[in-house]
Amino acid sequence: MMMSAVGLLFYLLMIAISLVSLACFVMVLVKMFQDGQTVLAVVSIVLAICSGIGVLIVFVVGWINAAKWGIRNLMIVWSLSFVLSIAVGIVMFAVMGASMMHEMQGVDDSGPGRQLPPTEFRLSLPVDELSL
Repeated sequence: MMMSAVGLLFYLLMIAISLVSLACFVMVLVKMFQDGQTVLAVVSIVLAICSGIGVLIVFVVGWINAAKWGIRNLMIVWSLSFVLSIAVGIVMFAVMGASMMHEMQGVDDSGPGRQLPPTEFRLSLPVDELSL
């Protein structure tokens, strides 16, 4: 299946949003180390690698300490990137699903009114095997 231009655009957008989210994760981890929460930061890194729950821990700890550490804007950016990744993921899923449905129905987008030739499918069984 070839990815459409719109699908590629959403894919690249998703990569950019993921990189922003990763950068926010790392910056909040650095703040955790600077604040002396080394054990929690190391446990969060291990849990982020093993199960992904470490990212949630860092996110919650970041919001709890946002005012104290002066990272309120960083946490807003991270929150927005999370919401955007969900929204873009839903739209990307819908676009790719519609593209797959077009492909399965045999619609050719190379020109108006053009359709791909139908694929023949025949089930042939010997008549003797069907009798009871």
